[in-house]
Amino acid sequence: MPILDSGQIFSEVGTKNPWEDHFFKHQVNYSNPGGFCQHVKWYLSGDIPKGISIDASSGVISGYIKWFDKQPSAKALFTFSTEKIKFDGSNYKNSNRFKHMYFDFHFTIYRDVKILDGNGNCTVPLTESSGVFIREIKLHDIDNYDFIHKYLNGEKDKLKRDPMINVNGKVYNKWNVEELKSAHPGPFYIPKH
Repeated sequence: MPILDSGQIFSEVGTKNPWEDHFFKHQVNYSNPGGFCQHVKWYLSGDIPKGISIDASSGVISGYIKWFDKQPSAKALFTFSTEKIKFDGSNYKNSNRFKHMYFDFHFTIYRDVKILDGNGNCTVPLTESSGVFIREIKLHDIDNYDFIHKYLNGEKDKLKRDPMINVNGKVYNKWNVEELKSAHPGPFYIPKH
C-alpha cells in the first residue's frame, strides 16, 4: 500500500499524543505507486477530530484539535447533568465532563492519483487509502477551564461579579488565566456576589 501510515498516527510537533486544544501536525508517509504520473488530492473520511484537516496537495494533517465538548463522537462519554456548576467548583465532576482520559478518533486517509495506461498516457485514476486513528488526551479539567474563561470574560450567567478568581490566596484575572490553568487543575474557589 503506497500510503505507509496505518493504525495510530502521531504529531510531529509538541507532544506524541495531542491534548485538547493542542496543535497537531503530521505528514502522511507514502510512496508513489508503479506507473505514477500525477497527484490529484489528499482527503479524509470518517470520525475526523474537529479542528484538523489535511492539505489536499501536501498530505499534511494539521490543526488545533478541539476540546471533547466540541467533538460529536465523544458526547456519549460525557457525564451529563442538569445541575449548574457551583462557584466553588465542588461539583465540577458532574458538570457535563468527558469521563475518560483519552479518546481515539478513527478515520481513513485517501489519496487520489493518476497512473500511466498501457500506451504511456497519464489517464488511469487510482485511489489509495489507509485506516488510521488519532488519540486525543484529556487536558486535566479542561471543561472547568472553559468555565473559568467564561466566568472571567463575563459570559457565564450574567451575574454581577468581580472578574477575578481567588486560588489559595492568589488572585487571578483574565490577564493571567493561563498561569492559573497551568498552576491549579481545580476545583476553584470563585467569589460569590
